[in-house]
Amino acid sequence: MKYIKLFSFCVLVFFIIFISKASADIKHVMKEDGVGWIEVSESYKIGYVFGFFTGSELHRREFSFYGADFKIEIKKKEFAEKWDEISLINITAGQIKDGIDAFYKDFSNRRIKVIDVIYIVKMQIEGKNPELIDAQIRYLKMQPISASALTEFVMKSYLFMEKRRRFPTYKEIKNGDFRYEDLLKGGIFIDVNNDKHSLFCYGKYE
Repeated sequence: MKYIKLFSFCVLVFFIIFISKASADIKHVMKEDGVGWIEVSESYKIGYVFGFFTGSELHRREFSFYGADFKIEIKKKEFAEKWDEISLINITAGQIKDGIDAFYKDFSNRRIKVIDVIYIVKMQIEGKNPELIDAQIRYLKMQPISASALTEFVMKSYLFMEKRRRFPTYKEIKNGDFRYEDLLKGGIFIDVNNDKHSLFCYGKYE
């Protein structure tokens, strides 16, 4: 009986350590940035990207399965649009790895988390609007954005829209009628066609 209790205690300690380590690893992945990336081996980089590819594909299958079979509140069109944003289909691990390497050659980019850089590289490969890509990078460089900065953005947006009954146009932003930096703080970019784009931030910034 004594040995059974000792064994049970050891198993409990093991699980506590294991769960703590797993949680730390998850947090670490969300915080991994260019400083760490440039120091690791080529094999680690390829393994990291392959792992990311595998995880995203598994997530797609699970999400699609639950949405289709259990009819939770997920519209197929919305799912397709969201998946298109995060899917890495038709992109190779080598392309992503090389893109991350090239991105971090600029020392000013190294605070941006790897998980976010993966999607910047995706935008580059897909030939997205260079202004949109630049806005996305600048937005990530601003992270973390304080609650007061967000409140300021909301107030300025409210006052602008109350007066003009619409969001600022590309031309008005260029003319300084609404500050470009303020718009970025709200995670928004307006293109030359006055289409609004939401900017992403997947990494954990502190």
